[in-house]
Amino acid sequence: MHWSTAGLVDGLILILIKEVFVGGVSSKTHSQEQLDHYSEQNNPNNEEYQAGLDNHANQLNPNNGEY
Repeated sequence: MHWSTAGLVDGLILILIKEVFVGGVSSKTHSQEQLDHYSEQNNPNNEEYQAGLDNHANQLNPNNGEY
């Protein structure tokens, strides 16, 4: 298989863009405990995650007099 330098560079750029804009953490730079914490904090099935979204929505709602 023939690999061009431009193809490799494009691939690396896409990986960097994914890390910057999509987010996430790498097992190469984080411990298993850190990975577990990140996944739990960003799990939409987690009640605390949903409560945080609800709280944020409530704060942005101009009809909500509590905030």
